[in-house]
Amino acid sequence: MEELTTIMRSLRTSPTVSEIRSYLKAKNGVLTFADFLECMHTQQQKEKTSREIRAAFAAYDPRKKGTIPIKDLRHILSGWGERLSSKEGKY
Repeated sequence: MEELTTIMRSLRTSPTVSEIRSYLKAKNGVLTFADFLECMHTQQQKEKTSREIRAAFAAYDPRKKGTIPIKDLRHILSGWGERLSSKEGKY
């Protein structure tokens, strides 16, 4: 279970413990590579990460120019998720 969690998270998904358990339970605790690919596909469909990220950034782009102000980007990077320090948020 720990290995599957690590692998899936390294591939940019965020499965919960219960999701990992359900994937393993469905396959009696043993996953083939084909089973793993199926799990990854299922997880990616659930998360729809790229759409969520685009929607979040679009919310900061009210004029639909395809850009956001740097102060808003710094606010996002330093205040959400794995927060960046103020030093990391500068370039």
